[in-house]
Amino acid sequence: MSRFSIDFQWLAREYGDAVARATLAEVTITANGRKATEIEDLSAKTVRPGVRVSAFALAQWFASNWWRLLWEPERNTPSWKMSHKVGAAGEGYLWPDLTFISDGGAVLVRAKSSPLISEQPVRYLNNFDVFVPATEFEDGMYSFIEAVDWKTVRYKHRGGRI
Repeated sequence: MSRFSIDFQWLAREYGDAVARATLAEVTITANGRKATEIEDLSAKTVRPGVRVSAFALAQWFASNWWRLLWEPERNTPSWKMSHKVGAAGEGYLWPDLTFISDGGAVLVRAKSSPLISEQPVRYLNNFDVFVPATEFEDGMYSFIEAVDWKTVRYKHRGGRI
């Protein structure tokens, strides 16, 4: 079993553009058995291991930043933060406070929980720092990108039908 994985299940969506509707998913990011995406859904009063976001936006962010995630040392610059913090995936979703820091041989996965008092509809629960081998991080990242890319290619090929 890999020490880093991004698992997802496709969900139906009734609003947004065609690709956003086609690629909404419940995404679970796991590092060494710890769920960086475990949330408390305050309106549904449930706890889930995954968060409902655009798998496409997250896959694009990973694809755009793969080299920097694997090889770039930590820096305290806006550019570094945009390439190493998942929140930069954007699209209006409430992403986890999740940062990836590489030393070339391993990637530190740093997850921070949401504040106990928050006005957001979901609260991220886990707070941890774990190291995963860079090769396993890379494999998990690429597997996710390929799976999401296949969905969007199939979507476009079928003229907008999944």
